[in-house]
Amino acid sequence: MITPDSQNAFYEALTPDNAAMLLIDHQAGLFLKVQSMNQQVLKNNTIALAKEEHHD
Repeated sequence: MITPDSQNAFYEALTPDNAAMLLIDHQAGLFLKVQSMNQQVLKNNTIALAKEEHHD
């Protein structure tokens, strides 16, 4: 039986020490297949994410 206490037993707030960021290697052709969001926004977000990873 799942109780409210057991549901939160493994919850821990995300911090820079316990989180990871995953950037999938986007290939140019994959952007053309995206229909769920604006392709330029997707491209800009991917570039921004890649640049942010190099700030360490």
